[in-house]
Amino acid sequence: MLNFTEPINLIRYLIVARTQHSLVTLAPNFTRELSTVWGELVAGMLPTREAGKWRKTRELWEREFGPQAKAAPQEDFLLTNIPTSPWPIEAVLLPYTVKDTFGLNEPVVWELKLLGDAADHGLFLEQLLPALELAATQPQAGESRGFWGQFRIEAIYAAHGPRWRPFVMDGKLDLRRRRPSPAQWAEGWAFAPEGNARLQTLTWLTPFDMRVKPERPLEREPRRKRTIAKHDVPTLEGLVRALLARMAQLQSGEPSSEDDAWALLPAEEQTALWETLNQLRERPQHKKYQFAQPPVGAYGAWIGEQTFATPIPQNLIPYLELASILHVGHFTHYGCGTFRLR
Repeated sequence: MLNFTEPINLIRYLIVARTQHSLVTLAPNFTRELSTVWGELVAGMLPTREAGKWRKTRELWEREFGPQAKAAPQEDFLLTNIPTSPWPIEAVLLPYTVKDTFGLNEPVVWELKLLGDAADHGLFLEQLLPALELAATQPQAGESRGFWGQFRIEAIYAAHGPRWRPFVMDGKLDLRRRRPSPAQWAEGWAFAPEGNARLQTLTWLTPFDMRVKPERPLEREPRRKRTIAKHDVPTLEGLVRALLARMAQLQSGEPSSEDDAWALLPAEEQTALWETLNQLRERPQHKKYQFAQPPVGAYGAWIGEQTFATPIPQNLIPYLELASILHVGHFTHYGCGTFRLR
């Protein structure tokens, strides 16, 4: 497994903002608003050429997935022409806050993951943090009330393996601490269940969409309930393949493929993995599953829980743990495609 994680550059930040208004209401799709506000502020602080890249990327993204995207003819939907996120860097915004109404001095918490070439602490300090500080002190357009321009950044932590280490406390940047590196996220991470735990259930913490062509969030009808098609329920093999596709997306240099990700594994591990997947194909995958559509306007197609017919094979668990950290499927920028095992 070590060979699998070594080429993945990732820096994880946990951001704790404190409200400074007596009544704060966050937008129903706060993660989307966070991406828009933060991204626009970054672009506004960059030199013209770099700012143009940020704005062009968002323009292309909004054309397909923004509020006006429903009016676009379906035949014009070409996945290869659409950026993988509205930011021109590989980033994930993962909300930790589950409510939308806050009082004075309550925490609003989210995680930012910078991946691939964007896993650069200098980029965070020089571009992303100044823009976030601006959002804390200057009102911004959006559906949220009492938040933009009225919060303070209390703390920011960087992940070192499974632990969080602060480098901003009480709003003050501590430059004496070692800079987070793009490799430290994996240090000390077991990528295996504790003891002899038999894991059989997968709970999606955020919505997922792993089809070839993703669903536009505004195409869903709010009063029409749908049932997930059996072929859309993720299988263990499907999750492993989604991880490989995600890893290929994160590699530097020329675009790579799933085969390139497979090549990172020793031959004996490839053989063992294929044997396990072949055995799974010979029997039913699921014991039960229950999925619902996320709210209208949210990214991702389904959210819920699935229980496999038998405990997950031990040699697949490290790959699933890695997939949950990197996020799989479409709309990973908005936190989609992460889960927990039990």
